[in-house]
Amino acid sequence: MAKSKLIAEMQSFGLYERWDGDQKSVPTLKAFTTEVPARVGIEFGFVLHIKHGRGERLTFCIDHPGWIRDDGRIEPPFEGDFHIRTNDFSFFLGDTIWEPWKNKIGNWVLTAWHNDKVIGNKTFHIIHPKESRL
Repeated sequence: MAKSKLIAEMQSFGLYERWDGDQKSVPTLKAFTTEVPARVGIEFGFVLHIKHGRGERLTFCIDHPGWIRDDGRIEPPFEGDFHIRTNDFSFFLGDTIWEPWKNKIGNWVLTAWHNDKVIGNKTFHIIHPKESRL
């Protein structure tokens, strides 16, 4: 019998409650937005609802404005992979703002792939807190 094809749909994006990576559930959405105030502790990202993906692998990248690390090098984008555990699965890809928050301002591009095909992509604009309506 042929294997079912993975189906991925963006369920939500924006600001979320604090996420605990050890929990099975995704964080609760607070606001749909791509504009994120650079406030320490704010959580942003997107949730993909994935069907027919058990045992498959996703790759992802969080491409952020490159800030200078303590050793003088530019911080590279964060890349990783994730193994899908069930056939009906919600995947959260996100990040948070931490000190010093001023070097986090700019565009953050979050992307997820399955077999080299983009299944989720969203650009978040991290802005100075005084410029935010949120």
